Amino acid sequence: MRTPRAGGLEIHIGAPIQYESERSTLKEIGRLLEADGRRGVAFANFTVGSHQIDLVVVLDGLVLVIEAKARRSPVRGGANGAWQVRLATGEWRDFANPYLQTRDAMFALKNAMVDFGKHSVSFVSAALVFAPEIPRGSRAFQGDRMVSVIGHDGLSALLGKAGANAWSRDQWSAFAEHLSLTRVDSVAAACDVELVEAEARIRQYAAMFCRTYEDYGKLAPFSCVSNGEIVASSEVKRLVCEPGGAVLLAGATGCGKSLLAWSSGTAFCKQ
Repeated sequence: MRTPRAGGLEIHIGAPIQYESERSTLKEIGRLLEADGRRGVAFANFTVGSHQIDLVVVLDGLVLVIEAKARRSPVRGGANGAWQVRLATGEWRDFANPYLQTRDAMFALKNAMVDFGKHSVSFVSAALVFAPEIPRGSRAFQGDRMVSVIGHDGLSALLGKAGANAWSRDQWSAFAEHLSLTRVDSVAAACDVELVEAEARIRQYAAMFCRTYEDYGKLAPFSCVSNGEIVASSEVKRLVCEPGGAVLLAGATGCGKSLLAWSSGTAFCKQ
């Protein structure tokens, strides 16, 4: 059974997403884009150079690097030095500066894009996102022109900012391939090793099917009978390609059943 799609996102992952902060942030971004009828590309849980990057979201006019964090207790910190989280005892404990993590991830992505595209890149934004919100009572750095610091409630405004994304969808797909990322069909698949492997097997089978039967993709049209009415073979192919469609082909030997099945199957796989 097909898992729910990720809203308006085409998702590529370096490895299945492990942390709930990243999962919930990716899910929320997909929901926002779907509600607005927008399409985008997301890279999740991947590495460039020596830097692990949680999320990158690509829209028309926007490339956004996201470092996702989940903290329930108040935090405090600035652009420099360690940040701190308040413990149940009231004491404060240091943890790695997430602003610097976000900024460094942005620079790492820009460098990787320059190496791949062989030209300068100046259109990457970044955000430190607390999921689902910045803990109440926090005294956290408010961000600057390089890095925004927000909760999920700030994602909508951030995704609506216009920039200068100069790469096409094909270039981003080529970049994903260059980074050896895996395409997945849903947020659920992005977070589950078994679903990632299952989708990979399906894509491999579909590619092999198309290679085997691609010569039948341009089958000359002929007449068929469906529910007592004469229809073109192209209509049968359309029915096969419909979501949830099920078609039974029957007829005498040599009438073209296999040819139509191969042609329809190829169309379905390419779709």
